[in-house]
Amino acid sequence: MEKSSENPDVFRPCSRSGPGFPACARGSCLVTRAAANAICAASLPRLFENAGRRKRQRHQNFGENLHPLFRFRGPSKRACPRGRPTGYEFGRDVQAQLEHGRRALYHRLIPPREPVRAHGCRVHASDSIQNNMTTDSFFTPGAERSLQLARRLAARAAADWTEPAHLLWALVLDESQGAEILAAHGLSLDTLSRQIPLKIDELEVVAGETAVPPAELGEALQLVLVEARRQAAALGKFAEIGSEHLLCGLAATPSEVQELLIARGLHPEIAAEKSIECAGDSTAPLEAEIRLSFPETVAAEAVDTLRTIDAAANRAREGLRVVEDFARFTLNDRFLTTQLKNWRHRLAEVLAVFDSQQLVAARDTQADVGTSVSTRREGIRTSPRDVVTANFKRVQEATRTLEEFSKILSPELGSRLEGLRYELYTLEKALLTAQASGDQFTGRNLYLLVSSETCPHGSGPVIHAALAAGAGIIQVREKRMRDRELMTYGRLVREWTARAGALFIMNDRPDLALLTDADGVHVGQEELTVREARRIVGPSRLVGVSTHSIEQARQAVLDGADYIGVGPVFPSTTKKFAEFPGLNFVRQVAEEISLPAYPIGGIGLENIDQVLAQGARRVAVSGAVCGAVDPAEAVRGLQEKLCARSANPSAESS
Repeated sequence: MEKSSENPDVFRPCSRSGPGFPACARGSCLVTRAAANAICAASLPRLFENAGRRKRQRHQNFGENLHPLFRFRGPSKRACPRGRPTGYEFGRDVQAQLEHGRRALYHRLIPPREPVRAHGCRVHASDSIQNNMTTDSFFTPGAERSLQLARRLAARAAADWTEPAHLLWALVLDESQGAEILAAHGLSLDTLSRQIPLKIDELEVVAGETAVPPAELGEALQLVLVEARRQAAALGKFAEIGSEHLLCGLAATPSEVQELLIARGLHPEIAAEKSIECAGDSTAPLEAEIRLSFPETVAAEAVDTLRTIDAAANRAREGLRVVEDFARFTLNDRFLTTQLKNWRHRLAEVLAVFDSQQLVAARDTQADVGTSVSTRREGIRTSPRDVVTANFKRVQEATRTLEEFSKILSPELGSRLEGLRYELYTLEKALLTAQASGDQFTGRNLYLLVSSETCPHGSGPVIHAALAAGAGIIQVREKRMRDRELMTYGRLVREWTARAGALFIMNDRPDLALLTDADGVHVGQEELTVREARRIVGPSRLVGVSTHSIEQARQAVLDGADYIGVGPVFPSTTKKFAEFPGLNFVRQVAEEISLPAYPIGGIGLENIDQVLAQGARRVAVSGAVCGAVDPAEAVRGLQEKLCARSANPSAESS
């Protein structure tokens, strides 16, 4: 490059291009470095943002390492003593070069990998979505399922390519975290049918595979996947792109889908926040920096330690995924699913201090003697509870191994893993209690609270009538009765409920629950805690607790309550409240928690439909039965409503 005589700050291009850059288009011109950087800043912010922090650092100096959009003409040493560039040549066909640069950057984000063997043919792992294969480890099963469904929808719609609209439809149709976020913003099947119709029977596509070959991913959808991977990578999950990240990609990529999402309040920033909240991820850094250092030892011992940590980490992740799927698909418990996912990602954050390349290098599955050692008990699972219990133990044992061997490298790391292990014990108790309680409370949808004050015709006749009409649970709620009298009365109720096959709960008095042989005790927020009541009644009796907010309900699950009261829903004649959580609280519990929940407070035949419309399947009543002229008829009327709800659990909420 030669210095221009007219302007010493501009250089005349030489005849050869710089190494690694394409030939110049005819009619090219010279621009200064500042102008080139300005053009790049105006045209490519999204592309360099997609590249992530490492890519941005790599491209911090545009003059030294820029993708093929620009062509560098080397500076003269006299004009630039340090050898830094001062000018770039920009082609006339700007649009074509922008497209070339965008494609180049896309392939740098998702580079082709080494071909692998699959079903006797050579394929690339990065082509797994296109070829309906599962060799790509970047996607969770839910995200992979949504992408495959999108391709089938595109094929049935006779589309040339799978576009963002097809993926949005797939997310809505599939049971995924992304679908939950969309539903919360009002994007249901009906709404989507009006906004972006597919003109096919989408339910038929969901029901089974279509004979039409799935459509390949379009260019717009590939950009969505780049955005999804960027969102996942920002959370440290380089190998897992979930459906919530696919939704973030749709919200961040220009298309008609993005316009619809923004109209519904799902801006890219909001979608990212919702994905973090729904998936239970966290971008918060570790509380303290952990430094790993091997003690003075031979290389073989270091390899053995890393090999042990790698195997234990794999066992922990695998076992927890089984438990998480049980909470999600069997219990349909969003709260516990989120808690388990939170735990899994916290484990990933702790293990991120290890060099993944070193862990893989130390792995030696072929020489692992444990792969050929098994017991007969390992192959026997008689129920889903057996599966969950076995995998909880698998995760706990693996976490203990991680804890002990990590102490060789860092005491702080071992302490963090110890805390995670203790948290896992709490989650095990909560999940297994929810599963057992669901079985024990099956068919017991009507919970009757009885007291002498609310029964003008006497509590005994009301209990007999309610049991005869099918009430599943009777709670004795006597605040003014003396202890000896209450004990005698409780024993009578125990006899009556036992003959009818119903449960008997004593209110607030775990001591009398023992003396009357009640099935359990119910406590409020201002009485004994669940833990304190459990220490009195023991592990074989039920402990229920009243909750007045979603936070209290979540805590009750973690405390190990067997069921919860939810309310008050409406004003009641039996008890006075300053505030009413109302129907919104009922909806929150129904959407998040699988533990048996009984909305309570002013519920009767005139308003039970409103409660059931929020997703409730059980109710607790008092005045509606105790104050009725015919308690048995009142119970039958309420049971009819509850049975109709149980027969149609998917009824839409109002």
